[in-house]
Amino acid sequence: MYDNRLGRALDRLHPHLGAVWAQLVSRAIATYDLDLTVLHWDVTSISFEGAYRDSDLATYGSSRDQRPGTNRSTWNST
Repeated sequence: MYDNRLGRALDRLHPHLGAVWAQLVSRAIATYDLDLTVLHWDVTSISFEGAYRDSDLATYGSSRDQRPGTNRSTWNST
């Protein structure tokens, strides 16, 4: 039986992701008494092989290890 309730729920949630994320982070800070005086920042790049011409995530460019002309995606986390 086909059920697309999860997809519909995610579609309705999408416009509110920023507010949901802010509430989640605020609650985690309060619940776990997190120390915010020191934050760690990480940047990760992933190279893709193959055809990704229409992708918004994998963009064409040089990688950090100086390999020219790769499809790559860069993610930041704090």
